[in-house]
Amino acid sequence: MKLNKYILGTLLAAMLTLQAETIELNFSNLKITEFVKMVSKITQKNILITEPINGNVDFISDHGIEKDQLFVLLQSILESKGYTLVGSNGFLKTVKLTDASKDAPPLSEGKIAQIHTQVIQVESSDANVLGAQVRFLLSKSGKIVVSKTNNAFIITDYPKNTRLIKELIAQLDQKKDQEIAFLPMEHVKVATIFTEFTNIVNSLYDQKIVQQKVGLFKNDATNMIIMVGKKAQLERLKSYLEILDKPDKVTKQRLAMIPLKNADAENVTKILTDIISKKTYPKDAIKPSVSADKELNSLIFIATGEEIEEFQQLLAELDRERQQVYVQARILEISKSDSDHLGVEYGLDSLAESSGNLYNLSANIGGSALPMSTVAAYANDYGLPVPNTSVGININFLLQNGAARTLSEPSLLCIN
Repeated sequence: MKLNKYILGTLLAAMLTLQAETIELNFSNLKITEFVKMVSKITQKNILITEPINGNVDFISDHGIEKDQLFVLLQSILESKGYTLVGSNGFLKTVKLTDASKDAPPLSEGKIAQIHTQVIQVESSDANVLGAQVRFLLSKSGKIVVSKTNNAFIITDYPKNTRLIKELIAQLDQKKDQEIAFLPMEHVKVATIFTEFTNIVNSLYDQKIVQQKVGLFKNDATNMIIMVGKKAQLERLKSYLEILDKPDKVTKQRLAMIPLKNADAENVTKILTDIISKKTYPKDAIKPSVSADKELNSLIFIATGEEIEEFQQLLAELDRERQQVYVQARILEISKSDSDHLGVEYGLDSLAESSGNLYNLSANIGGSALPMSTVAAYANDYGLPVPNTSVGININFLLQNGAARTLSEPSLLCIN
C-alpha cells in the first residue's frame, strides 16, 4: 500500500529527526494501520497486524515528543480501539485487549511500552489484603493474581500501571518496627486469662489492619504469654497484663499461718469456726477452714486472700494483751525442834542486846511472826528500810541457821 503525500511528509520529517531526542509529529485523519506502519519505520521494529483495525486518528502537537514515548502513543491509540501490542519471537503483534494476558506477554518490563507480566514480592504484609487496595490501578486489560504460597503478586499490565502498583505496594509494605515480648505470669495460669486478654487486644487494635495487628501466643508449659507488635503497642498491653496477673483474692484458696502473741490458739479456733459456720457464703463457694497448732500457738487457715485479710483484722481484736499476775511460791520443810531451840537461844541472846534492836523480832522463831506495823515502827525509829514481809525475814533466818530447807520453788503466770 502506498502512503499519501501527507503521511509520507510526516514520516520523512519524523525520520529526519530520528537521531534527535524528540520527534516532531502532526497528523490528521490518519488511519490507525498507517500509523502502526509509521511507528514501525521510525523505531525499526517489526509489527504484525493480525487483523484490520478500523478508525482514523488525529495528533496535534506544538512541540516534539520523546522517542521513548512513541510506543506509548501507539499503545494509547490501539487501546482506544480495543487492541494492544504483545512481543512474540522477536517481533510485535497486535492482539485484542481481552486476549493480551493469554498471549504469553513477556516476563518483566521491557524496553518498549507493551503489556508484560511482572512478579512483585510482598515482604511484611499480607498480599491478599494489599491486592484489594491496588486492584483499582489496573488497566481494562490488566490482570492480577495473588500467590499465597510466596506472598507475592503476579501482574499483567502496561508498564505505567505495573510501575504505579509497585510503588504503592512498596509504601504499604514498609517493614514495621516490630518487637517480640516474652511475659511469664507470676500469679495466674495463662490458660485462665488468655481469652480475656485476647479480647482486650482485639478491642484496642483492628487485627485486619496490618499496621495495628498484634500477634498473641501462649505457652502453657512455661506459663508465658508471647506478644509480637510495635514497641508502643507492647508497652501498653504489658500494663493491662500486669493488672490481670494479680493473686486471686476472691476465689482461689491458699494456706496461711498466723501466730498468736497473747490469745490461746485452740480457744480462738473455736471462736473462728463458730463464726464461719454462721456466715453466709455463695452457693458454689468453698468455705474457709481454720485449725490450731498448739505447740506454736498459731492458726492455720485455708481460705482466699480476701478472707485471710478479714481474719487478720478480727485477730487483731482477739489477740490483745491480757492482764497478768506472776505468783512465786516456796515449799519448805521446817524442823520444829530445831526452830524452837533456835528461837530460845536467839531470845536469850537478844537480851544482851539493846531492847530497841530489830533482833527482838521474836522470842520464839517457831511462834507467830512479828506484826508488820511493829516492824515498821521500829524501822522508822532507827532510820532503817522497811522489810517487804516479816515472813520473808523469818524464812531466811531459819534457812541460814539450818532449821529449814527448801523443797521447791514453783511459779505460776495467771492471765485475767
